[in-house]
Amino acid sequence: MESTNDLNKSMTSFVDIMSILLLCFALITVLLAANINKEYLAKVELLKRENITKTTKSGPGENAVYLTVTKKGKFILEGKMIAAEIKLMSREALRDELKRLSPPKLNMRVDASVPTGKTQNLLLDCQDLGVLAFLTTENKKEE
Repeated sequence: MESTNDLNKSMTSFVDIMSILLLCFALITVLLAANINKEYLAKVELLKRENITKTTKSGPGENAVYLTVTKKGKFILEGKMIAAEIKLMSREALRDELKRLSPPKLNMRVDASVPTGKTQNLLLDCQDLGVLAFLTTENKKEE
């Protein structure tokens, strides 16, 4: 009889410990969820699209075009599709040239001093033209 009584006592203490652990995990989860929600409360004003056109061009054997945006805001297009590099002064001229070339991919090298909004506008223009655009970044050196 005593062994059954000891077994009941040990099971009761086991259930008590499990209940306390469950309660602790529940409280920790609620506290973590409250902190995670705070991260997403930042208000950001996103860019509005001026116009939306849907064109898609892609095919095998097509080459990518490289766009360099300098500190002064000049656009330089180069790549195998272009005989000589093209220097453009305005976003509209760049858009017209991309529409004429209709490359499948555009690799963008943007100077760090160029405002982010200008880069976003370029990416939106590429999306409107059906061009897959990539931003090229510098690899960080591990020290």
